[in-house]
Amino acid sequence: MADVFTGSEGERITSEEAKKMRDDYEETMPEGEVLGLFYGRNLLNSILEQEGCMGIRFYLGRNDEGKLELVLVGADREGKDLDGENQILGNRSYPCPPICA
Repeated sequence: MADVFTGSEGERITSEEAKKMRDDYEETMPEGEVLGLFYGRNLLNSILEQEGCMGIRFYLGRNDEGKLELVLVGADREGKDLDGENQILGNRSYPCPPICA
């Protein structure tokens, strides 16, 4: 299979674009839903440092309390998830609210 990912996927956006996207979400979000999720660099780096990892796929999910969460999974050049038994996966974020700037 041909390479799907190169490690350069995604684009930077301006602070104005980010603010508009966040404001648009906040205007339509269900009451009590999270605004954002924080993951530390150690977890992100440990996923990215896995052999063959080209980036991180963020799956939407819900935790045991029904709150929005992300499941972080490394992906290889072919776009396949690195989610085998010995792979490093991520979750257990610090949600905003209540932990917000």
